[in-house]
Amino acid sequence: MRDNSFTLKEFETNIITLSLGKEYLYNIAHSFLKGFNDTNDCYREIDYFVNSIADKNKINKFVLSRELYSFIHSKRLNELIKELWLDDEEFSYSYLFYHSKNVYKQFIQDRKKAKVHLWLKFEPKEPDKYNRLDDTLPNYDSIMCKFYLHNYRKYTSDTNTSADGWTYQLCMFYLLVIGNLYRILRPYLTSVEDFITRCMLELNPIITGFTSTLDFNTKEIKALNIIYELMQLHSKRNYLQIHKNKHLNSLEFVYTTLGSTFHSALNDSEKSTYRGDNNGNRLVKLKVAGQDNILTMRIDIVGLGVLEDITGEAVQKSFYSCITEEITMEYIGYKVLKYMLSHTKEHETILNKTKIKATKHYLSNLQHTRDLFNKEDVIDSYSRHLLYNNVFNNLKSEIKLSLAEKLKNKFTIQKQSIDYIIIAIELAKYDNATISKKIKTLGSKQQAQIRKMIKYAQKLNLAPKQPVLNSIYKTVSYKD
Repeated sequence: MRDNSFTLKEFETNIITLSLGKEYLYNIAHSFLKGFNDTNDCYREIDYFVNSIADKNKINKFVLSRELYSFIHSKRLNELIKELWLDDEEFSYSYLFYHSKNVYKQFIQDRKKAKVHLWLKFEPKEPDKYNRLDDTLPNYDSIMCKFYLHNYRKYTSDTNTSADGWTYQLCMFYLLVIGNLYRILRPYLTSVEDFITRCMLELNPIITGFTSTLDFNTKEIKALNIIYELMQLHSKRNYLQIHKNKHLNSLEFVYTTLGSTFHSALNDSEKSTYRGDNNGNRLVKLKVAGQDNILTMRIDIVGLGVLEDITGEAVQKSFYSCITEEITMEYIGYKVLKYMLSHTKEHETILNKTKIKATKHYLSNLQHTRDLFNKEDVIDSYSRHLLYNNVFNNLKSEIKLSLAEKLKNKFTIQKQSIDYIIIAIELAKYDNATISKKIKTLGSKQQAQIRKMIKYAQKLNLAPKQPVLNSIYKTVSYKD
């Protein structure tokens, strides 16, 4: 069950990656080029558009044609959207085109300053990067668009939110693709409406990765206490790396799929819809830092297999409305942290013990009722109960922070004398002879002050606190 000691305070989706296969542009072109001869030039122009999309000058020169601009502002577009029933994936094109009108006006102003390329980065990509892949490998390139919220705020307005930035990216991505494709196909088109209809039916930009920063309120738990216990963990397999930076009180978990997806690494029999990765390109990063009662988690997710396992919405347009939504991001934060913790040696050790105990419990107490209960379900349920009560409980708790606060309050330490606290805490575990030897180079006044602090620290003799990571693990597991 979830407790209330670990809740989301605020978040930002900092970077979003969109991808669109050139295959979709070919499909749209093909529907309008039927019956025409010598259409190879159109396909070559599509190739050129995709290959040169990283050219910032092309973004700064982009203008939506008068015909498209007029149609997007017409009443007929809304009627068309209703006729096509395009909301079956919980994505409303009426919402997209409604915002596109304002975003395009904003783009025109931004373009004059030649700053757009600083927060919208376009690249042509091969399909083996982050595009949708099924059983066979299609031979086409793709467009990748990355949006950077920090730069967007810096050069537009610092009050813009993640949702504002995401709306800008999505609208401009659609307008840029539709606008350039219309320019290429214009000689073969008889109706703007038919062209827009085909684009809405065929275009399928997908989110292939994102970066979010989440601040959690740990309430009565100090963030340093959590980090201190996280520092004691070790990876159980090579697909999880743990990089610890004790000097900065931060650490980073890096989970690479290495041939499978995030989830199927736990279950080799599970076949993923999305192609595996042997180069470590598809991954999840979790960087943890914090101060006082705020724990900061920066999450990087790259690749559709990982995205599917965490959100269940890879390649779905319904995820468009979730990527900057608070409840979704809190859930993702919990799930990523749980996965990282679940792939540590400390977790595996307790899990193996609980499975043995749960099996013995079933055989000893429930064997006579085997017709009423499914054995696997009973063992799994009891194993989880044992796991939640015991996992991470053998980690050492951080006590120096509490001791430092007590010393600071007792002796009214000034900022310039804060080193006294560190010295006193470190020397409190030694005998008098060792203490005298280590502080003999200090002045007599300093020695006297430090001796008082050491004596006070030894008198407190603080007992280790209850481990906090167990409580955090229960919180992030509450939706299971």
